[in-house]
Amino acid sequence: MAFAAADAHGPCREGAEGSRLHRVFAQGLLIAGVILSGCGANSGVDVSGPEDGFDTELESSTGGSSRAEVPGWSGDWAQGGPGDWPGYIPADIPRLEGEIASLWEVPESHIRMGYRDLSLDKVQDYLDLLESLGFSLEYRVFVREGFPDRSEERMAQGDYDDVVVTKGEYQLGISYDADPTLDVYTSGFREEAIAAVAEANRKEWPSAIPASVPEIPDCDLQRADPGEFSSFDLSCVKQTDHVEADYLLLLESAGFEKRDRAVLGDVVLEQVVYENAEAIIYPLFDSASSHLNLVVYVKDQSAPPPDDSPGGPVYVQLSSQWPEGLEGLVPEPANCEITSASEYGETHSVSCVPSSVSVAADYLALLLEAGFEEMYEPSDLGNGSFAAGMMSSAVQVTVFFDSTFNTMDINVFANNP
Repeated sequence: MAFAAADAHGPCREGAEGSRLHRVFAQGLLIAGVILSGCGANSGVDVSGPEDGFDTELESSTGGSSRAEVPGWSGDWAQGGPGDWPGYIPADIPRLEGEIASLWEVPESHIRMGYRDLSLDKVQDYLDLLESLGFSLEYRVFVREGFPDRSEERMAQGDYDDVVVTKGEYQLGISYDADPTLDVYTSGFREEAIAAVAEANRKEWPSAIPASVPEIPDCDLQRADPGEFSSFDLSCVKQTDHVEADYLLLLESAGFEKRDRAVLGDVVLEQVVYENAEAIIYPLFDSASSHLNLVVYVKDQSAPPPDDSPGGPVYVQLSSQWPEGLEGLVPEPANCEITSASEYGETHSVSCVPSSVSVAADYLALLLEAGFEEMYEPSDLGNGSFAAGMMSSAVQVTVFFDSTFNTMDINVFANNP
C-alpha cells in the first residue's frame, strides 16, 4: 500500500470533508515497499515501523461499533468500553475533548480512543491547537493497491485519511474524519503508563487457591480468572528482572516438587509443573515479557484415582507438534519451529519460533488462501509486531507476532453455535 502526504504548511491542507481510513495492516506486511510521496513532488522514500500510521479498525464492540473484539485476547489491553482521557498522559499532550466511546490501553505501546459525536471541525480545531504548541503535522491519503491513484486530487480537496502528529518523543495518530480514532503512543512516557495501568487493574489473590501456594512477590496481579479443571489463570506485572527465578525458588522452599508430568483427577498434564498435595502450578514464564503468567490447578481431594475414573484418564498434551485436532481445519505455519502446543476443551494454543521475519506475514497470507476471513483489522503493536484475527465457518484464529523476540502465538477457538 502506498500513501501520499502533505505537511501542515503544504498546499494540500485546504478543504473540509475527509474519508475514513480503511488500512489493512496484513496487506501492508505483504507488500514490499511502502511509498511516501510529497504533495507536490511525488518523490518517494521507503518507510516502516509504527510511524507509518495507525490502523483504526481494532476497537471495542461496545459503543455501537460493528467490529469484533479480539476473542481470547489475554495480553495488555486494558478496558475496551467507554472511558475518560487517561490521567497519565502528559499535560504537554492536550486533551481532545469529546465523548470517548471506546478506550483501549496498551501501556507498552499506545492508547487508542474512539470518539463519538465529534465533528470534523472539532478534529481540525484540535490539530490547529497541536500545531500551535509546536507539534509537526503530516496529512496523508492512502492508495490501495489495485485501485486508481486519486491521492493528488483528494489532497487538493483536503480529503485526507489520517494525520501523523509528532513532537520530540511524543507521537499521535488521528483519523481525519468525524468520530475519529485517536492513538497516543506511549514512547515518551512508557514507564508511567505501565505503572498507572497496572495500579488501576490490580487484582486480589483468589481466596480459593490453597494457602500452601505462595503469592508472587514483586509482581502486581492483573488477572486472576477461573479456568478449566478447577484452575486459575494468573498474570502479573513484574517489578524486578528476576521475578521468575525468585518465584521458582519460593515454590521449592514451600515444598513444591518440580515434575515433568502430573495427574489432576482424570486429566494428565504432560509438561513441566510444580506440585504439592493441594495444587499443581504450570508456569508460562517468558523472561523477555513484562508479565509473568501461570496456571494454578486446585486438586479435588475427594476425586478418585484416574485409573478408577469412567473411561480412564484424559491426556492434555503440551507437545512440540502441530495439534492433530487442527489437521484439515487450520493450516500449520511453515518455517516456524513449534515450542509448545496445548489443548484445553475446544481451545488450542500453539507457540513457535519463525525462521525469518517474513514467516508471520506468510502465515496470514496462508490463512487467507485457505479461505479464512479477517475478523478485524490487524493491530500494529510497534517494531513490526502485530495482532491479527481470522475466522472460518468452524473456528476463529488469533495470531500474535512479537518481532523483538521472534515468537508467534496462534490460538484457535471453536465458533459459538
